[in-house]
Amino acid sequence: MRSTAYTWKVTKYDPADFDGHYVGTLSSFTDHGPVEASYLDAVLAFARASGTETLTVREPQVAPLTRSWPDRVPAGHVLYRILGDDLSAFHDGAEVSLEAAVELVREMLGGDDGVWCRLEHEDQFFVHIGWDMYMYIGSDDPCEDAVRSSRDAGLFPVEIECSPHAFDQDDHDDVVDRPGDDEFWRAVASILQDEDHLLLEESSVQNASRWHRITRHNVGEVRAMLQPRAMVTILPGMTDDAASVVTHVEANLDDSGFDVVWSDETGTVRGVLVMDAEDLDGCRDGLRAARAAASFPFTVDDRPRLCTATMPDADGVLRARWRPDPAPADRDWAARVEP
Repeated sequence: MRSTAYTWKVTKYDPADFDGHYVGTLSSFTDHGPVEASYLDAVLAFARASGTETLTVREPQVAPLTRSWPDRVPAGHVLYRILGDDLSAFHDGAEVSLEAAVELVREMLGGDDGVWCRLEHEDQFFVHIGWDMYMYIGSDDPCEDAVRSSRDAGLFPVEIECSPHAFDQDDHDDVVDRPGDDEFWRAVASILQDEDHLLLEESSVQNASRWHRITRHNVGEVRAMLQPRAMVTILPGMTDDAASVVTHVEANLDDSGFDVVWSDETGTVRGVLVMDAEDLDGCRDGLRAARAAASFPFTVDDRPRLCTATMPDADGVLRARWRPDPAPADRDWAARVEP
């Protein structure tokens, strides 16, 4: 996005308490009380001064607890309280009300459930939350009343050049702008002609994945159920020998973590991030009952990616800014299509 006309760093930290770094006495954590409320009031004030009643979720992420993103939000999760149990409401490009956006800011300030995203309204307004309760707000409006009310509430809105959390494509130099369009899915179908099945990793939220078993018969059905703007990675399929997967992971855990994926008796495909023996013990029951399983090194360069893409919007336009780590086949594709 372009830079807004005005950008502020809005915090509880007095600029007078900095000497190269913060030397004051305030805690870097939220109080879940009046100070936190002043931040949320500031978001409302700046948004309303900017004429903003809805915000767009960009590049959402959650804490990497299991890497398996459920179909429904658990009742105890912060997203359940804000958006309900339907995860389709939390993806890149999802539009949320100002009230829901404020609740997302509350979560990002506290960090209890590890939810983070950029909140933006076109190129005219944004809210970005950094570490230690640093909040950055941008607007095309000078928001004089909002600046004044934030100061009256004990905050320090300081005008700066730009948000340090603005998405910068230059920070992502190893990318391929391959869309998940008809051409991509024809390439996937071509690979499936020689395979019983493949695995599709869908990342509509960073640090979490939904896994799908795709065959030449169901690839269109799976494509239709992917979240908007999801990053898609096609990987080799599973083996019927789940025990061999466990043995391989056990033997190599000292060198790498693994995404362990398996299909249960209902055909549901699940994935768990295994970083140590305790993680592996936690999924042994599922693996014992598994019909098939696979493991992939957590380290990106060691993952046997066959091809990747980013899903376009319904009108076919690729508006997502993030990209999956490309496979060699994606670089070959880019070399063919580049003018």
